[in-house]
Amino acid sequence: MSLFKQILVDMNGLTYFLDLSLQTEFFGNVGESFTLDLIKETEMMRPSWGEMAGYGLQTMSLSGMQMSDVISLMTKRRGLSIYDAGILILCRDTGIPLITEDKKMIAEMEREGWQRVSIPDVVGMMMQEGIISHERACRIFDLLDSTLLKKRYNCSAYLKKYSEELPEESSEGSPEDAVLEESPLYAEGFGVGSDVEEIVVMVSPESRSDYSGV
Repeated sequence: MSLFKQILVDMNGLTYFLDLSLQTEFFGNVGESFTLDLIKETEMMRPSWGEMAGYGLQTMSLSGMQMSDVISLMTKRRGLSIYDAGILILCRDTGIPLITEDKKMIAEMEREGWQRVSIPDVVGMMMQEGIISHERACRIFDLLDSTLLKKRYNCSAYLKKYSEELPEESSEGSPEDAVLEESPLYAEGFGVGSDVEEIVVMVSPESRSDYSGV
């Protein structure tokens, strides 16, 4: 069973998947994933397009009429880039849910009623489907709550919501937890003697020179 038959992801969402080391599990459990072709041509530095194409990410193009709508949206909502407006128009016209944590894009989607999926929802769904363990989800929610999406969501509520129908798990953990423990993010963020300030410096999207949008 796929998490989504089809899903749109912007650069913002892709960056969060990398920071959380979830790209393999996520893209391996969706039907078709898409981003805007303009993003591929101009914004794909981290992650690179070659890397994401390897996970099955595809591109969608805008028609001439859609490009006119993109320009109109950019004029109407100052602060939206052509990439932001373009993928919003794709979301509007295709009805495919969009994963983003960009505040300007979220505001427009809420005004228009376009379907969005948040990163905490993605994590909760992956836990509920058994793609990641409850223990790993707890660690990810802690990281989101303390650093990556600090105080934006009530992550405890998300954990409770998606844990309600979970079967009991072994306290020994799963093989994918062992893989996570070997990753640089886990080692720095959850190792003995680490503190929140060190995590922020290393993984906060807002602190990277190549990051924009939140």
